[in-house]
Amino acid sequence: MLGTPLINRISTWADRSWWRVNRLWRANSIPAAQGSLLRLLEYAHQPSSTSPQPFLLGEIVELYSQEETGVHGRRVHLLSKRLKSGLSLPDALEQTPDVLSDDTMLAIRLASQSGTLPQTLQHLRQQATRRLTCQRDAANTPSWRHFFVLLLILIGLGTFICALIAPNFLKIYSEFGMEPPRVFLSLSHTWPHNLIMFLPVGLLSAILMWGLSSRFGLARWFRRRLGSFFSERLRRLRSAQVLELLGCSMQAGRPADGALATLARYHFDPMLRHRLLVARNEIELREGLPRSLRSAGLITRDQENSLKLLDSSVQQGWLLQQLAERIPGDVQRRDRLLCVAAQVLVTCLFGLVVLWFCIAMFSVLNGLVHSLA
Repeated sequence: MLGTPLINRISTWADRSWWRVNRLWRANSIPAAQGSLLRLLEYAHQPSSTSPQPFLLGEIVELYSQEETGVHGRRVHLLSKRLKSGLSLPDALEQTPDVLSDDTMLAIRLASQSGTLPQTLQHLRQQATRRLTCQRDAANTPSWRHFFVLLLILIGLGTFICALIAPNFLKIYSEFGMEPPRVFLSLSHTWPHNLIMFLPVGLLSAILMWGLSSRFGLARWFRRRLGSFFSERLRRLRSAQVLELLGCSMQAGRPADGALATLARYHFDPMLRHRLLVARNEIELREGLPRSLRSAGLITRDQENSLKLLDSSVQQGWLLQQLAERIPGDVQRRDRLLCVAAQVLVTCLFGLVVLWFCIAMFSVLNGLVHSLA
C-alpha cells in the first residue's frame, strides 16, 4: 500500500515524454490547475454536444496532462489512464485522490446520477474561478504562516541570546564578584537554553512528517475522517456544500430523497454521512424536508420555518441554495476578524518579548560600565 505512489510515479514516467520545454517551468498552483481541469471537463460535457465516451474523454485529459507539470500533472495523467480503461468520470476521479477537491468530486458524483452534469460542471468552474480570485485578493492578508515565521524568529533570537551570550556575561560578573541585574537573571533562568539543540531537529521532524503524510495520504485521511470533529469551521462549510448540492438537485426537478440517498452513500465525512442518513430516514417516514433537515442538524429552526412557507420543491431548492451561499461568506468574515485579532496579539507579544530582551541586555551592560568606570 505504501508503495502505490511510487509505482504510480514510475508508470507515469514511463508513459510521458519528458523532452518538453514546459518541464522546466514552474508548476501551476493546485487551485489554478484544478480550475483548468474543471474548465476542460465543462467543455467536454457541453449540452450542445453529445456526452463523450470515457475513452475519448481520456484522450482529451491525456493531452491536457502533457501541459501540466509537477504532482498535479502526474495525477491528471493517471486520471486519463483510468478514463481510457473504461471507468466513468466519477469512478475515475474517486480512484485518483486530490486531482480535484473532495467537495468537487462529490458534486460530480451527484450530478452524474441526477443527470445534471453539464450544469454542475459549469457551476463548479465558476466557483473555482471566484475562489481563485478571492485567494489572489487575499494574498497580502496575514495567515498562520506569518505567525509561524514570527514565532520561529522569536524562539531563535531568545535561544541565541540565552545560550551563547548570557553565559559569557554571567562569567564576567562572577569573575568581578558582582551580582547580575534581576532582569537579566530572569531572562537567563526563564528561557530554556537547550531549545537551540532541539529546534532544528523539531523543524526537520515536522517537515518530514508533513511530507510523508501528504505523500501517503495520511493528511487526506485525517481531513476526511476527523476534520469535522475538530473544526467547527470545516463542519459549517461542509454542511453548506451539502445544502447547495441538495438545492441544485431540487431546482433541476430531482426528488430530495434521491439526492440525500446519494449524498449519504458517497460523502467522505462520516459525521455528515450519518446526518444525511438521518434526514433521508425522516423523509421516508413522511416527516417533510424542512423537519428532516432540522432533525439532522443541517439547518436551524428559523431556516426550517422559512422552508415550510414554500410549497414547491423548486422553491425550497432555491432557498437552500441561497442559505448555502451565505455560509462561506460568514465564515470568511469570521476568519478575517480572527486573523486581525491574532495579528494584533502576536505583534504585541513579540514587542513585549523583544522589549524584555532589550532591557535585560541594557541593564547588564550598564552594570558593567558603572562597575568598571
